[in-house]
Amino acid sequence: MRGGSATTNSHPGTPLLVSFRQAALSRGVSISTVRRLAADGALPSVRLRGRRLIPSESLFRFVHAASSSPPHDPVDPSGL
Repeated sequence: MRGGSATTNSHPGTPLLVSFRQAALSRGVSISTVRRLAADGALPSVRLRGRRLIPSESLFRFVHAASSSPPHDPVDPSGL
C-alpha cells in the first residue's frame, strides 16, 4: 500500500489484502513459512476484524527484495 492508503493498489486486479493461505499458495511456500515471516516482522501483516492479513503490496515488495538479492551459496568452494 502506497502512502498509507488502503484504497490504492499498484497492481491492478490484485486484492489489497490476502490471507496467509493465499499468500503461501501464490508464492509456492507453506502457510507456516508465511506465518513465521509475519511473526519475525519480515513480512508485514495487518489485523482486520480479528483476521491477520498480508497487504499484497508488502508481499510483492518482499518477493522483489528476495529475488534481487545475490544468491546464497551454502557450500564454500574454498573449503573443499
